[in-house]
Amino acid sequence: MNTEKRPPATAGGPRNHAVSVLNNSGFLFQLRVEEEVKAGSERHDWIVAAREHPWNHEKSARSGFADLVLTDSKGSRLVVECKRSRQAHWYFIVPAETKPIARRTPLYWVHDVPSHGQRLGWGAIKVDPTTYEAAFCIVRGSGENDEPLLERMGSPLLECVEAVAREEVLHLRGTGQFHVQLYAPVIVTNATLHVVHCDLPRVSLATGEIESAETTEVPYLRFRKAMSHRFGWPTRVATLREIAESRQRTLFVVNAASLTEFLATFQLARGPEEFPWDYAARTNAPFSNDLWP
Repeated sequence: MNTEKRPPATAGGPRNHAVSVLNNSGFLFQLRVEEEVKAGSERHDWIVAAREHPWNHEKSARSGFADLVLTDSKGSRLVVECKRSRQAHWYFIVPAETKPIARRTPLYWVHDVPSHGQRLGWGAIKVDPTTYEAAFCIVRGSGENDEPLLERMGSPLLECVEAVAREEVLHLRGTGQFHVQLYAPVIVTNATLHVVHCDLPRVSLATGEIESAETTEVPYLRFRKAMSHRFGWPTRVATLREIAESRQRTLFVVNAASLTEFLATFQLARGPEEFPWDYAARTNAPFSNDLWP
């Protein structure tokens, strides 16, 4: 046995260099988020089904890897993108009177009809938790810039959701193991999340600036925007306003320290509204041949 003691690593030694390399990557944060999901299992029903899961969206010709895919026992899936930032703050702009009451959310759904096939698409569905909902985000922090961050992350994440869903359903269809499955895109970040309440009539038309605004730090919220060029399916749009609304998608944005709380409260909210798969069945919408929306 070699009992020779190694000298302690110096400031520029290989071990400190390895730590520096690790800390400059985002993989440690992703692994820590995965560990947080597992550690909170007594409070929620979610498990890690896959990590670094490869996906391929044949319609958009885009591919990549899903950081994490979480599943629960009720047929819901969260496709998670982990975003580590350095001392970053994300500011979400809302009108001054906005309350954290948003529940209705465009989610991706797949409905299996035995002996017939599958219907699927993006549809507005009520889910908890209730949160603020914003369409504009300003990012500030080391390593960030003015380029719209969530829009850049959102488009491939939405396609990742569709590709992951298609792959799973291709294996499940015909087995009788599912009825309806929901898929939601989630961004988990260590950035501090702020909702900025702006009294819009007080914004100067001369300068485009406002003198003051109330700011609220939040654990999570919905970022909703027209991040897709495709309509929700089955479509029932006619006017330009309906076209714009049908292209709306939602990203859940969660501060990592509140991930367990978010997972513990995420669930389908029952109400009088018709689910999109019920509407599709009632109107005899066609089944999907290739499982792409």
